Amino acid sequence: RTQVSVFEALDALPSSLPVLLIWGMQDPWMRPARASAILTECAQRGIGCQLVEVEDAGHCPQDDAPSAVNEALVSWLEERVKGKVPA
Repeated sequence: RTQVSVFEALDALPSSLPVLLIWGMQDPWMRPARASAILTECAQRGIGCQLVEVEDAGHCPQDDAPSAVNEALVSWLEERVKGKVPA
């Protein structure tokens, strides 16, 4: 288990660094409300954060729904490479 909280990790990020938060909506340990709290915290800190909710995934969406996670990652990265969304 990590010794750093999400909010401590956010403290270390430059506000210009965009964040993609991929959340398994069936996660029994980290409920969806936690994702909303992180999204709100990012907004308050001026950190651009996009939340992708993966409905049929739990705590490890990359394992439970790899296609959905890959699609979200590729789409998010392509938007930035093409300049559609500022970093």
